[in-house]
Amino acid sequence: MPHILIPSLAARDAPWSTCLRRSGPRPRPWDYVQLQINGELVVWERGRTNFVLLQRRVTASRQLLREAREHPAYYIAFDLLVEAAGEPVLDAPPVERRARLLRLLAGAPPQLAVTPQSADVAEVSGWLTTWIGAGVEGVVIKRLDSRYEPGRRGWAKFRAGATTEAIIGGVTGSIRNPETLPLGRFDRRGRLR
Repeated sequence: MPHILIPSLAARDAPWSTCLRRSGPRPRPWDYVQLQINGELVVWERGRTNFVLLQRRVTASRQLLREAREHPAYYIAFDLLVEAAGEPVLDAPPVERRARLLRLLAGAPPQLAVTPQSADVAEVSGWLTTWIGAGVEGVVIKRLDSRYEPGRRGWAKFRAGATTEAIIGGVTGSIRNPETLPLGRFDRRGRLR
């Protein structure tokens, strides 16, 4: 069975519920719809995600509006769990849920984006090499015929990683059971740091 591959910003994926205003100049209770979207809230800084700037909002108190103005948050939607009419779509396959999500968010402001998906392995390989610098941790792999099962992980995550060489400068603890390893790396000028 083919799979779809979805970029993953972090392992902190959690469903998000919100009310979106439908229409009308004055809000009324029936002007709102209840929906549930699985995704992640991110803050961008210089072309990459910055979790520290997002965390600042928790303790910002009086500075919250300034933080939001200076470092706006974006919601990256992964999946639709409950449609705007309040109807759960958990049993629908991911391709159908995605089509509904795209229809729902058509014309949404840029702060509300849908993550890309692909069944093309070459395209996904390109994502892994170009998006790592922006904070993308890897890709999520889902079966095309799967359903969303709350509390159960019905997908796999492939993490991309960057490697570097380092020199071990010593060991604290014993060699057989080290506690820490002081590391050094050569900088661009060839100096050990």
